[in-house]
Amino acid sequence: MTSVIFSRDSFGFVGFSVSGHSGYAEEGSDIVCSAISSCCELVLNQLCDSFGYNIDVTIDPKRTYIGCDSRNVCQCKESRQIVSGIIDGFYRTVSDISKQYPRFVKCTITEV
Repeated sequence: MTSVIFSRDSFGFVGFSVSGHSGYAEEGSDIVCSAISSCCELVLNQLCDSFGYNIDVTIDPKRTYIGCDSRNVCQCKESRQIVSGIIDGFYRTVSDISKQYPRFVKCTITEV
């Protein structure tokens, strides 16, 4: 199962972590895992490359883990709104995927 945990503070979303393999199909043919991976890559590309935020990103292929935390980087209100909005879109997409494939994806929010 893939677990996606979104971190949120009083202002909005500040990060997320993705871990595990969904197990919907064999690696390389798993549409659920592929969908989440693609969305995750899009979010990280938007935050880091398009907007240029130096966000703390951890990628560990051995553990099948990706983490993103913007709390120490984005302090101004405008940047926090952009980061939160982009991560919110990721949350909504993963939430929809988890409703379609509840045995393969778990989506939660943690208050930080």
